[in-house]
Amino acid sequence: AYLVASERPAAMALAAAAADVNGTMTNVMAALRALNAIDCVERQQALRAFHDRWQDTELVFDKWLTLEATAPGPGTLARVEALLAHPRYDAGNPNRVRALVGAFCRANPLRFHAEDGSGYAFLTRQVLSLDAKNPMIAARLTNTLARWRRFDAGRQALKRSPRSLTVRACPRTVMNWRRRRWRERQSTTKAGVMARILVINPNSSAVVTAAMDRALDPLRAADGPEIVCVTNRDGPAGIESQADADLAAVQTAAMVAAASADAADAPDAADAYVIACFSDPGLAAAREATDKPVFGIAECGVLAALGHGAAVGVIAILSTSVARHWRYFRSLGLDRRIAGDRPIEMGVAALSDADATCRRLIEVGTCLRDVDGAGALVLGCAGMAAYRGAVERAVGLPVIDPTQAAVAMAATSLRLRAAG
Repeated sequence: AYLVASERPAAMALAAAAADVNGTMTNVMAALRALNAIDCVERQQALRAFHDRWQDTELVFDKWLTLEATAPGPGTLARVEALLAHPRYDAGNPNRVRALVGAFCRANPLRFHAEDGSGYAFLTRQVLSLDAKNPMIAARLTNTLARWRRFDAGRQALKRSPRSLTVRACPRTVMNWRRRRWRERQSTTKAGVMARILVINPNSSAVVTAAMDRALDPLRAADGPEIVCVTNRDGPAGIESQADADLAAVQTAAMVAAASADAADAPDAADAYVIACFSDPGLAAAREATDKPVFGIAECGVLAALGHGAAVGVIAILSTSVARHWRYFRSLGLDRRIAGDRPIEMGVAALSDADATCRRLIEVGTCLRDVDGAGALVLGCAGMAAYRGAVERAVGLPVIDPTQAAVAMAATSLRLRAAG
């Protein structure tokens, strides 16, 4: 990013080469983020090529939308408004809205907080439009106006106008939903105030977070605990290397520390935390940062699988993940219980290809059963959650989704603690 900021021809050529769509997703995204800060021909060409290559893959298409929405150039708002008419953009899909509108409002302070108030006016139009379709996502968008008192007098005046308009025009969004959610947080069970589990996706993929959230529906109950999934928006696109894991570890621990330091009614305050990446990045540091229990999905997933078989097989995403997994298993003293750890050789972004992913999961699961002697399988990535049932039926072994295992352990811990 520093090299690109110099705008020297050699630096721009280097970034353009790294952004080649045939490279690894982590490197491509890093190069695109660097180029995105500069209004240049290399940026336009790289983004166009990225769009053409990945527009049919939802997870990566969201990344492209976010890049467009967070560009600091003066034409970004006009570009975002134009993308609302993109054939692949669907205002009924919360992930599309977060990737485009949410990214512009939350992650592009220069253009969202423009002195002429155009960013605030744009947000108001979007909230008014979304109110009837999805008041929950609309309400989350209004959070960007919550701290208007911290800004200068001019921006305060501009913010108050759309904020008051939004409250008056969208009672479902700003009043009813927010108050209902507050009541849910304060509602009581036999054990007292409803407990809350915060599940953190350490990578920046909202699509992975949404899939993970759906997989946790069977664990949700009317009397709690409340299960909330959040995304590390500044994290790597996928945790596919040790460098990705190290970066996510610092960020994830910081998220837990920040939530623990907040007031009890803060958005991310929780009674338990789950780190939803199979590398368990930042687990030890997060446990130091809070007095609440913190669960890592790799640790919980393997422990849950051991209840089903003497030896556990792990299905990893890439070969580069396997060595990292084995280091972690040895640190936990569980390496002797692992029958094998085999990759499907598909990155996080590719997991949205349902047919190819399910086929590879079944192939690798069968190999772990027949060659390595595994008695139970653990999915080695939170993004594999949607395929658990299909793999279990095809392979004939218990298959553990580690995020489900970790949240189940967290819920059990909170219920027992509340029961005394």
